[in-house]
Amino acid sequence: MPFRLTTLAVAAVLILFSTSCGEHPENEPQKPINKLKVEYFWSTASNTYGYASIKAGVRAALEETEKEKAENSEAFRLLDYVQFEDREDPESQEKAEEIARRIRRDPDVLAIIGHAASGTTFAALPHYAEAGIPVLITSATSPYLLYRHRFELNTTSLSTSELGDSRAKFSNAFRLIPSDVPDQAHAMELTIKDRSKSRPVAKPKKKARVLLICDGTKGSGAQIYSKPICDYLAEPGNRKEGNFDVVGRTDIDKLEVSSILPEIHATHPDFIVVASYSSLARLVLQVWVEDKEKRSKAAESDPEFIMSDACLSSVLLKFDANIFVTYPMNPDHIRECTSRDRYLNGIDCQKQMQLNPSLTKCSDLRESNDQQLANTKAPDTFKNKQLEPGIPETDEMFGYDSVLILKQAVKECVAEQDLNRGCVTRYLTQHHDDLKGICETYRVEHGDRQNAYYYVYKNSHDRVEEKSKWQVIGFAKEDDHELNRAASPTGR
Repeated sequence: MPFRLTTLAVAAVLILFSTSCGEHPENEPQKPINKLKVEYFWSTASNTYGYASIKAGVRAALEETEKEKAENSEAFRLLDYVQFEDREDPESQEKAEEIARRIRRDPDVLAIIGHAASGTTFAALPHYAEAGIPVLITSATSPYLLYRHRFELNTTSLSTSELGDSRAKFSNAFRLIPSDVPDQAHAMELTIKDRSKSRPVAKPKKKARVLLICDGTKGSGAQIYSKPICDYLAEPGNRKEGNFDVVGRTDIDKLEVSSILPEIHATHPDFIVVASYSSLARLVLQVWVEDKEKRSKAAESDPEFIMSDACLSSVLLKFDANIFVTYPMNPDHIRECTSRDRYLNGIDCQKQMQLNPSLTKCSDLRESNDQQLANTKAPDTFKNKQLEPGIPETDEMFGYDSVLILKQAVKECVAEQDLNRGCVTRYLTQHHDDLKGICETYRVEHGDRQNAYYYVYKNSHDRVEEKSKWQVIGFAKEDDHELNRAASPTGR
């Protein structure tokens, strides 16, 4: 009996204690938050100085979110809930698939920003889809990516035989950069139309002769990127203007680039369209220029080169050729943006930190610049990196905006006490036509960016600065019939 009374007394005390704790949860010790992860992929491919634009964009956005919290204590702090981990995008599809398999097994991964290339994204995306991980695509432009497929090395086979069926697309992928088809391919078509007006022709109504060079380099996934562009331009039924004839098409590995010369000599093209990564584009130009010097061919009959966005590199500026590159962004595109100063300062800081490892934080940048101007003995490499613009990297904004979009998704999910992959995917799906970045509002339908511009860059020589650089000569979007001859559209 005493034992029974003692037991009942202890139980009553425990019940009273637990009830008391439940009534005042604010007095309970708070458990540390287990942060989830956002993995983002970057690459230095095609950049002379080893600069990774997407990394700069992501880090600049994270710096800005921290500044907002410091200026306003009520502001939502993204890094309280999520940590961002960067990864260099591998060069091969096989390695990209290995990384994706590991990420798929990690329950702490909330979202992905990337990958940096179409080939690697194509290899990785099926694994992220299986795990329900939302993916914001910032750099990969191939239309193949979003269609459900099973990755097999060196193949472009899809589960759908026809692009355009939205039901066959991944539901976890959201592309901020516009697609190659039809957006970029149409911009290339309009560039041919525009340039044909200024080229000498034997007959007034003669159509331009176009040779397609497509990147078939094995292992890199280059075909995933180049094949849709070449297929679109090669099929007369796809072309809206019908102002040229495709007189030849060659799919080559960069190890076999010299094989293009017989094709060029046989077809006498007015334009050579190169859909490839920058490494193949460089070799194509190198082989062509060397051959031209041997033959002393008249400059006015030389073909002009029209290249896809992955070819935009400062390396190509050294070649004596007329080169045009279609690219989905433009340095002037944030001209009307009210937040442009903070954005540009943040990007510039991240760029200089990458190029100059001695800088450890953005506040060091002004002091470093002042010291460089005052110190005439500064190392040449440091000064060159500060002064040389490299290529007109502007896709930092896609990385930057990915952070801002994910911040809003995480904020909403935290408010609903439901921070997980499914909640983030639902947010992106529900707000697909109103995803707000620093200067852009993205409209994404079935995973693809809508109503986006492509810009046309030309290599030109600056007589004042005594160097070659890329210059925007026009822009176009899908429903245009002419290339708009201006640096940037207004009223976007």
